[in-house]
Formats: sequence, C-alpha cells, structure tokens
Amino acid sequence: MFSFEMIKELMMAGLGSVAFGLVFNVNKRYLAVIFGLGVLCWGTWLYVDTWMEDNWFVIALITGLVVAVASEIISRILRAPSTIFFLTATIPIIPGGQLYHCMQGIVQGQRAYASDFGTRTLYIALGISIGMSIAWAICDLSRKVRRRFS
Repeated sequence: MFSFEMIKELMMAGLGSVAFGLVFNVNKRYLAVIFGLGVLCWGTWLYVDTWMEDNWFVIALITGLVVAVASEIISRILRAPSTIFFLTATIPIIPGGQLYHCMQGIVQGQRAYASDFGTRTLYIALGISIGMSIAWAICDLSRKVRRRFS
C-alpha cells in the first residue's frame, strides 16, 4: 500500500509547494494548507497514474481538477484568493523535467527523444490547464446558482 518511498515523495511534494509559497511571499499562516495541497496534488497524481498507466493528459487533467476544486474550497474557508493555493500546490506536477529532456534531445539532435518528451510536456500542461478550467467553471457556476436561488 504505502511504501517508505511513496511517503518520502509525498513529503517532498508538500515541502516543495511550501518552498514555492515562500518564494512567492505567501502569508505564513497558509503554509500548512499549501503543504497539504502539495501532498494532495502528488498523491492524486500517483493514485491516478496507477490505473491510467502513463496517460499523461488524463492524469494531469484529473490532478489539476482535484487540486483546483480543493483550492477553491479552501480559499472560500480562509477568505483568500484561490490562485495562491492552486499555483503553489501544482508545483510538484509542473513538467519541468520533461521540458528539460525535450530541450536536451533537441540540442543533441535526437529527434525521437525530443519528440517523446515534448509531447509529454504538452499533454501534462494541457491537462493541468483544462482540469483547472473545468474546476473553476464549475465553482463559478455554483456561486451564480447559489446567489440566484438564495
């Protein structure tokens, strides 16, 4: 179920999110929440990856959707902008490593290698952005419906 390696990855994802929160000068009282969202983000990625078998777009879409919804809920509770939480929480899944390998393949003239990692980078970035857009559209719609009927 949970291995030491998985727990270590989850802790590092949370700490990475907190580190970016510090870089972005986020209010210190939000850092524990950001840690939890970073853990949620990477945990969702690992869970979805176990049953999607490297379908990068769907994994990123579901993870982006879950983190965006959680960020919206927490932002309403704490009365803070949701982007503070979403941007720092998604740091563990930003495809920086894939982009690096893509550029490395381009520089070394390995087109297949560069194409594979470039496609993966595009799928992950597109999945995150579409998942985030779906979540924010749903949250916006629910606010409008609640205002109209209350």
